[in-house]
Amino acid sequence: MRLLDKKFIELDVEQSSRDSLLEYMGGKLLAENIVKETYPQAIVEREKEFPTGILCRNISIAIPHTTGEHVNEPKIAVSVLKNPVEFCMMGEPEQKVNASVIIMIAINNPDLQIDFLQRLVTLIENHELLLNIKNAASIDEVYGLLGFLNEIK
Repeated sequence: MRLLDKKFIELDVEQSSRDSLLEYMGGKLLAENIVKETYPQAIVEREKEFPTGILCRNISIAIPHTTGEHVNEPKIAVSVLKNPVEFCMMGEPEQKVNASVIIMIAINNPDLQIDFLQRLVTLIENHELLLNIKNAASIDEVYGLLGFLNEIK
């Protein structure tokens, strides 16, 4: 299954806040009918309740997602930020991280989500891969680095 599509990968994204970033990314998925109209607001609300910021050595990422009821078709969106945006840390919401790479998950199948999250752990544990994504010069480069996410059955 092709969860990753080049049209949902962006480099040098500029947003001033977490919420505006989530609405922007969710809006791109909405424009292609990947998600329902409820998705952008649902992802902002879920991030407030269950933060997804993760500190991976000296690179922070965020993996915002929400329930499948807001999703029409499984996809992920990736934004590499020009300037990091503050997210609360997963499991420790009082802690903040300045996320540089955002992987927004729009999956409506629980089994698929489990498989995807297992693959995401591989990414989180690979500091060199995260660094290469953060410093990528092109969308094609990011797509190639994250190609293993498309191997989900």
